[in-house]
Amino acid sequence: SDWKVTKAWAFSKKNGGGKKPEWIAQMNMQLELLRQNGLDAKALNIVAILKDWDARSVKEGYPVAEIVTVDLPVWSREKTVAYILERIKAHMDAENELPKCSSLDTWGGNRCKSYCSASAVCDQYFMEA
Repeated sequence: SDWKVTKAWAFSKKNGGGKKPEWIAQMNMQLELLRQNGLDAKALNIVAILKDWDARSVKEGYPVAEIVTVDLPVWSREKTVAYILERIKAHMDAENELPKCSSLDTWGGNRCKSYCSASAVCDQYFMEA
């Protein structure tokens, strides 16, 4: 399980009901790390605290509670390893160097500024002009 504090829209049916592709990938990569260290898991899920949940908004497709759990698909080991290798390859340029991050990669610089403890010394730090 991975606990997340997020907004209710992430768990609305319109937005995939909490099954974000990046969360599915994250959990499957963490499962692969467990497996490489002699552990395993039978299921993956997100337990979310919906910080802006509003009881008055509960209707078709809106989360019914402010804490929700959603099961995520478990990938095969082959799919997970292939995904990891693809992501490594995607982050290397022709000289096997990390390419500069784009505005999309860094949420307009907010990911670096607000979430990365190494941004002060990182030459990849992207700041929206």
